[in-house]
Amino acid sequence: SRAPSQATRLCTEPAHHARWWGRAIGLALPLAQPSPFIALPSSYSELYNRHIHARCTACNRVPTQPAVCLLCGALVCAGGGCCRRAGDDECTWHAAECGRGLCAYIVLKFSTTLLCVGRRHSWWGSLYLDMHGEEDRGLTRGRPLLLNSQRMRALQSLWESHGVREYIAQHPPQFPHLILLRMRGRLTQ
Repeated sequence: SRAPSQATRLCTEPAHHARWWGRAIGLALPLAQPSPFIALPSSYSELYNRHIHARCTACNRVPTQPAVCLLCGALVCAGGGCCRRAGDDECTWHAAECGRGLCAYIVLKFSTTLLCVGRRHSWWGSLYLDMHGEEDRGLTRGRPLLLNSQRMRALQSLWESHGVREYIAQHPPQFPHLILLRMRGRLTQ
């Protein structure tokens, strides 16, 4: 008795049958896509403590306003003058290098998600909520924050549907070029 050929093995697998029959009758079967984002810890404290004293990958300093790239996990200086290139802040040029101009960050001292498309930035909200389902922007309340799976799915859905550009166009900050500078100023007051 011979071992089954590759074609015979493929034709007997249920997943192959589902894909073949789906194509045969004109159905587009969605395949489960992996998340475009890095795996995040369930506790915000863990994320914060892991990165708050880490050094920026570009300037090798501890950022005054650290942000974690959700695509690659790199720590960047959000709004800092130390990592500017040709007038662009590090979030902008990191987005160009890492996400082809499109990127999402968690700004650690605010627990908020920052979306970047080219030189345009917009706040999206927080992936981490307290036990009452509320954000703690600026980390002023001191309640434990946990990764919210619904928020994560919503961000993934926005990302996978290519809706980030539209979101930023519909939710521009008052002064797009000053968004991170204003944020940095609030922390030093």
